[in-house]
Amino acid sequence: MRNALPFVVVGIVCLAGCGGMLGPNDATTTPTTPAQIPTDSPLNTLPNGLSEERVDPLVITATHTEALENTSFTVVYGQSLTAENGTALVNATATTRVSANHSVAYSTSRYDAGTSVWFESSVRDVERWFTGSDYFFRGEGPDGPVYVSPPAAGTPEGIPSSTLQQYYTETELTNLSTDDGMLVLRLHGLSGQQYAGSVPITVTEGTVTVTMSADGRVEGYRVEYTGHLSNSPEQSVEGTRTAQFGAFGTTTVEPPEWLGDAREATANATD
Repeated sequence: MRNALPFVVVGIVCLAGCGGMLGPNDATTTPTTPAQIPTDSPLNTLPNGLSEERVDPLVITATHTEALENTSFTVVYGQSLTAENGTALVNATATTRVSANHSVAYSTSRYDAGTSVWFESSVRDVERWFTGSDYFFRGEGPDGPVYVSPPAAGTPEGIPSSTLQQYYTETELTNLSTDDGMLVLRLHGLSGQQYAGSVPITVTEGTVTVTMSADGRVEGYRVEYTGHLSNSPEQSVEGTRTAQFGAFGTTTVEPPEWLGDAREATANATD
């Protein structure tokens, strides 16, 4: 990880105004002091892994995970990828629900442009069920449902931290502020290989904005980037990726009705 740029707190100095012109012996000096951070500001007590100068990727993601311990939650994702000529290459939304003990998760996705890496381009609606041992996808195609059981790609326990840790590692903190009682981190320098749906992208410049509570629980993040298609370097693109955490402690997760069909279909496919 590169060394973070220093974060500078600029004190705003208020000057006392005086009417009329002042003679050389009439001027008075009014003591001034830098603006003080309110005592209830989140900047006074930063969560583990965060300082005004830098982010510790491992510690800050662990802090977020610990803040969600034994808590169910929902994450709403969005992503877009647009070609230089304005064509939408990817436009997708997803909602993932995670159980309180983080042992199971269920998600639904909608691709208005692009698709999941596991399906043909005709599949627009995708559902996913996964645990530590099961990983099933259901795609709704023109000829009916299609089921896939790929190799395990992580577990529900990793949902709170996996993507965030990558972003923290690949960027540097350039600004730390507050907004309505929340901490706002602005990170720059994102680059390298990324994916939007099934499309590989080489990012040349990207920024990440993270909003978190005073105890380090992430409420949401937004990624904005420019680059080019990895398979077509001449094709410039720009994209966004967002995530919003919510429904803390009120999210419920139940196995989907199609789980039995998915088990049967994928078992037959490997016979």
